[in-house]
Amino acid sequence: MTEEKRAPLSGIILAAVAATGWGLSGVAAGVIFDRYPAISPAWLTQLRMILAGVILLIGSGMLHQRPFAVLHHRRDALQVAYYGWFGLIPAQYFYFIAVHDGNASVATILQYLGLFFVVFYTAVRFRQLPGRAEWIGIIVAVVGTVLIVTHGRFNGLAVSTSVLFWGMLSAVGSAAYTLIPKRVLPIYGTMNCTGWGLIVSGLTMFIFPSVTQGPTHVDLPLIGLLLFVVLIGTVVTLFLFNAGLKVISATTASLLDSLEPLSAAVFSVWLGVSLTGFDIIGGILIILAVLLISIDFDRLRDRIRRNDRGDE
Repeated sequence: MTEEKRAPLSGIILAAVAATGWGLSGVAAGVIFDRYPAISPAWLTQLRMILAGVILLIGSGMLHQRPFAVLHHRRDALQVAYYGWFGLIPAQYFYFIAVHDGNASVATILQYLGLFFVVFYTAVRFRQLPGRAEWIGIIVAVVGTVLIVTHGRFNGLAVSTSVLFWGMLSAVGSAAYTLIPKRVLPIYGTMNCTGWGLIVSGLTMFIFPSVTQGPTHVDLPLIGLLLFVVLIGTVVTLFLFNAGLKVISATTASLLDSLEPLSAAVFSVWLGVSLTGFDIIGGILIILAVLLISIDFDRLRDRIRRNDRGDE
């Protein structure tokens, strides 16, 4: 087998492991909140942001990627700060609140709706209505979300309003996390933009009073869980996913990204979290909806037609 054929498989494995790591990170956070109730979502978020940010910038310096270059340009530095304030804080802090008040599976599935906020923003920003696949995806996602939050009973909510509120806000943050740094990422690189964004947002977390609510005691299991959330769930997954993107298409990456909510659901059940049939069906519908708008069907159809012509 040639190196050219092996490369896509290696990229698929790297991206799949990264997506699974992100899902497991949410599950690990849920375990922390359950076993160490003194720890607040704000404390865990700040620890994760500052440590991961420092590690990323050190790694950038070791790889000669000029970690301080962005600080020399006021406009670009401000955009990275906005990325931290309006993207990373909602995507991570609000997500952890949803995990704390509910469970990692439902919180991850709700955050997975972030792509639809990107669709809505694009439609308004460029005054272009969504296409057929996007409309279908939106409808399917709404149905899936309704199933999760109501369990088929429309006279009340099956999840707390807190989980729904913070989970949806984390989805908005996930969309902002995608949109805000698009201009500066190609200039300074993912490690530098994410590293500084994490540090800025981590320092900003001091405005939340509960950021001081840390563990009352520290043991080896807690240290292991914290290292998993910070290193595996942030730094290592970022390296793996970016490495995978170098050899696989964006469509393949979006398909593999669905492993994040799937892994969160599987390991949540393994740890004893109860998921109903409505949760499972709703989660599957949301994942399918995201895949619908992630795949470029026009390009896929053209590729199939070219292959058919080549076979004739």
